[in-house]
Amino acid sequence: LTKPFSFFLCHCKAEAGAFARWLKLELVNNPQVKQEVFLDSDNLESLDCLLGYVAQDVQTLVVIASRTVFYRPWCVGEMTTAHGAVVHSIVLEMADYEPLTAGQIETYETLVPDLEGLCVDNGIALQAVRAALSAFSMKERIGVPAL
Repeated sequence: LTKPFSFFLCHCKAEAGAFARWLKLELVNNPQVKQEVFLDSDNLESLDCLLGYVAQDVQTLVVIASRTVFYRPWCVGEMTTAHGAVVHSIVLEMADYEPLTAGQIETYETLVPDLEGLCVDNGIALQAVRAALSAFSMKERIGVPAL
């Protein structure tokens, strides 16, 4: 089954928005990429649909791991959804990225107080968030050199 998006670019706009835009341009110009590349500023029509896109319409979630991407509720929602739906995922490690520790994952809700609203509104259990964060912390990362 072919999904409409080859890639979904999960990123913190303030830290990696320009990189995400550049990456999308590179991917759509690559002849091996057959489907679209999802970038929220281009493809998102409603926040209500965002996590559904990740779960159902994406072949690979690309996490652009900048300093605060794991502290952004919507980014973590995308990662948790991808993990739960068994969507292939990769992590691009930016120069300023610092991985979460096991202790931070265990007390994650205290680090990201806005998370509760996202979880309640979208039916995401805190256990699922912790499981996804643990899984993403163990994924092999591809380093992105500082420019």
